[in-house]
Amino acid sequence: MSNTIRFSRLVWLAVLVPAVAFPAGVALKNAKVTPWSAGKEGGRVSPRYENGFILAYAPVSGDITVFDSGGAPIRTARVRLAEAALDRVDGVAISSTGQLVASVLAYSSDGKLAEGVAWMDGAGNVEKFVRTTPFAPRELSFAPDGTLWVLGDVYDTTFTNQPVPPYDLLWRFDARGARMQTALPSTLFKSEGQVAVDAKLAVSSDRIGVLYEPRNEWVEVSPSGEITGRWTLPAPPRTFVLRVALSSSGDVLMEQSEHGENKTSVDRSYLFEKKSGKFSLIDVSATGAPMPLFMGTDGERLAWRAPKGTEVNIVWAGLEH
Repeated sequence: MSNTIRFSRLVWLAVLVPAVAFPAGVALKNAKVTPWSAGKEGGRVSPRYENGFILAYAPVSGDITVFDSGGAPIRTARVRLAEAALDRVDGVAISSTGQLVASVLAYSSDGKLAEGVAWMDGAGNVEKFVRTTPFAPRELSFAPDGTLWVLGDVYDTTFTNQPVPPYDLLWRFDARGARMQTALPSTLFKSEGQVAVDAKLAVSSDRIGVLYEPRNEWVEVSPSGEITGRWTLPAPPRTFVLRVALSSSGDVLMEQSEHGENKTSVDRSYLFEKKSGKFSLIDVSATGAPMPLFMGTDGERLAWRAPKGTEVNIVWAGLEH
């Protein structure tokens, strides 16, 4: 297995491929639109919804803003490490009680790479840094029970492309930041390179889902770490997946960037119903935006950032099944 750490989290296809037409078989219902003036701020990674909050962050500066579900800013934080220089923040997550964490790439005072998870206090400062090197966190998300799931890769710390032994892709931490368990062996995906850098994570109350993009493989793990299911998604070609999420009924929601007409990029959202194997394009016209951004789920409700002209709205809506 190639073990040189990969820093890019976006997988771009070298050759343009035509988009596959999937029928818009699922429409939004009961759409509630709320103006979101703070959602117009630039320089931040696309916001995501988790456990009652909306999160936005700037990877280079380490600045994080927490909004309530209606879009009102309620808290700010900045990732600063006492004995290391921040290179970037790769992801953020928040629990239902407001515990904020960030996956961090930094360099210690001796110049060594330091990967880990920063646990923030109520004042927005780093309370504890849990170093995970040589495990590089890629994505992280809190389960409703307050435990944190982290998806990541193990790499060769000498950077000489030495092989690394098989490793578990998922690490689970308790509410205090202590590692509880690991799960999902990297060998399951039969990849010659790192796995998590090409994967996306979704967490719900009773399952943890991982999408391995190169093969459209969706794997689910129970909170105890057992693999409970594996599916191949009939997804259309894309440049990269933006986000995956789980509904309360266990269906998979996915937003991805695709090549549209005239070599432009368009974002489309899909629903994968595991019981039937049906993969449907979601009709997002009810958001009122030409290209809304899917932020996450709250049970069966979906949250969207919906820019239209110079305005930005938050739209909450269900799905017509």
